[in-house]
Amino acid sequence: MSKGLALFNPRSGGHPGGKLINVLRSSLGEDAVFSVLDGGVETVKEKICESTFGCIFVVGGDGTVVWVIEELLEHSRTSGCTLPPFKVIPRGTGNDLARSSRGVKRVSAQSLSRVMEGRKPTKVERFDAWRILGVGDCLSQRNIPDEGRLFLNYFGIGLDAEVALRFGQFRANHPKLCSSKPANMIHYVLQSFRYFVKSTDLHGCIEQLELDGKSVPLPPKARGLVFVNIKSYAGGRKLWKNGTREKQQHSDGILEVVWFRSMFHLARVIMRLQGGHVLGRCSRARIIVSHPLHMQSDGEPWIQGPSTIEINASCLHPRFLME
Repeated sequence: MSKGLALFNPRSGGHPGGKLINVLRSSLGEDAVFSVLDGGVETVKEKICESTFGCIFVVGGDGTVVWVIEELLEHSRTSGCTLPPFKVIPRGTGNDLARSSRGVKRVSAQSLSRVMEGRKPTKVERFDAWRILGVGDCLSQRNIPDEGRLFLNYFGIGLDAEVALRFGQFRANHPKLCSSKPANMIHYVLQSFRYFVKSTDLHGCIEQLELDGKSVPLPPKARGLVFVNIKSYAGGRKLWKNGTREKQQHSDGILEVVWFRSMFHLARVIMRLQGGHVLGRCSRARIIVSHPLHMQSDGEPWIQGPSTIEINASCLHPRFLME
């Protein structure tokens, strides 16, 4: 049986809890399971340079998973150490990366051993990663660092980013009301309806949008813009609906770009009644922001001040065990 490592976030959506951690430790070993809050990522960096592992399990929501993956990919790139493929154990609200990478749905000693022993048919697939670079001001704590922000799922501007920020604030102020994944989804939807009428018109905030170097006009009454890398959005919803000519892939070097007309439109997407309106596809993008605007990458929101935002393909490419 090949060796595995696991990293978990004890603060993620449904809180992993002792039972899950005990299963991981009994299956992988006491010295193979680490909390991201107690220096676990640094420990895993050391371990992958000392030995060979078959898989790294990451337990948490999309924000935790993407952060862990970026840290380990960058370490592998600079150190030359071989990085094994990832397997996501979802414990967040949306868990879109787990859905797209076919993460572990039910955690048990048997399910983990099937993965590690290769008894369940699996293949390793590479996912694209994208980097957001920004020059200008940021009005909240989650700014765009000099080296940029990595995203694997999607990058949202406007409407959905504002809802994500309001939900994050509500969860921070009322942790007992957001102690499980179902509760989180209910309150996310409620936060959406709180802003059913009020939303920002992107025309007053975005001075210019370029896709692959070509200027693209914003559609009339556009309230939200999303650059999509995977097929799952907001807990399994489909933004890039069937019927479009181009098939969506997570490893083709292309982002699909969709837009929302209103909060009513976003609500229909959340209720699985509609997809996003198609704007185009691109391998790079540039957005000139003239006024403060909500943004989010993989569910992590912030308020961006006047700036120039660039989206480019990253040289980092995570690999996932796909069942």
